[in-house]
Amino acid sequence: GIKFPVMNYSRITASATLSMLTVSVVAVMLPSLYFYATYGIDHIGEFPDDIKTMSLFVAAVLLTVYVCYMFFSMRTHKKYFDGQADAPIERTRKPEPHLATWPASTAILMLAVTMVSVVGIAELLIGEIEHIMENAGLSEFFMGVVIIALVGNAAEHSSAILMAWRGRIELSFQIAMGSSVQIALLVIPVLVLISMVIGNVMAMVFTPLGLIALIATLAIAMVIALDGQATWFEGLMLLAIFVLISGIAALV
Repeated sequence: GIKFPVMNYSRITASATLSMLTVSVVAVMLPSLYFYATYGIDHIGEFPDDIKTMSLFVAAVLLTVYVCYMFFSMRTHKKYFDGQADAPIERTRKPEPHLATWPASTAILMLAVTMVSVVGIAELLIGEIEHIMENAGLSEFFMGVVIIALVGNAAEHSSAILMAWRGRIELSFQIAMGSSVQIALLVIPVLVLISMVIGNVMAMVFTPLGLIALIATLAIAMVIALDGQATWFEGLMLLAIFVLISGIAALV
């Protein structure tokens, strides 16, 4: 809002991204609703086999959708996802300096080092979660929705803010929403399939509060993003939803 009162981005990009998020929310809701309707919200113990089978089926469907999305965004409709279809911003921005690129070998090496570092940090974080929850009195829902989500996506958040500040709203949108798409349609299904290989299928069952949070965030994102324009007030509304969910999660 300081540099650009209104910023425009591709509606096709927004529609495709939000459509995938809608599919993912519906997909994770089905096993959860079936579980609560059949076995009750107070069910204790291991998840039944039918819930595990349903989770595997949902994971396979979501992975298929993600593969099709990659083909859609990188082949058939590539121009809408690489910034070529951006509508002009209402204020002329200065040309950005050309940034030097690394050789392929250096880039791969740095990617490998970064991946190993992230895995190590994640392992340390997971090992300390229980101690943090006990000492600070925080719930699992708050740790997963707020703390881990913020820490795990800090790089994406900073990159999205930086790109938006430079007027690259299309790239900023892709960074911010792309992370959610990868978690919903790639990471969760892959974890479910890996759990099958290990021998203990991870049931794709969310808590009632988690389902409400998913539906609420998807609804506000659709209302705000589908018009193809971004303003600071829309960002404020998104932050308000996050603060509300965080506050309720802290009280659970």
